[in-house]
Amino acid sequence: MFEAMPTQQSYMVEIPTDDMLALLKAEEMLGGPLDSGGELLFIKLQALEGVNDCNYDGHFGANIYFSVEHEHDTAERRAEVIKVIRDHLEICR
Repeated sequence: MFEAMPTQQSYMVEIPTDDMLALLKAEEMLGGPLDSGGELLFIKLQALEGVNDCNYDGHFGANIYFSVEHEHDTAERRAEVIKVIRDHLEICR
């Protein structure tokens, strides 16, 4: 009668502390250039179908958190997320 159904899976990507500081600075959280028109990482990630709940404020360390809806949770989608993160960090450095 009652059944728990998966709706999404949450993930964490640990990045080097220097990259986290560069990300936060670039995105104006610490006062940087992406504030003036560059696309923020969470916008890029949430543009991927099924990706949501992106967070990376540094409060819990140098980690980027995100969730993927169950029907979109594939190895390919997770690899896409990692690529977006890597590419974005290159811009921030």
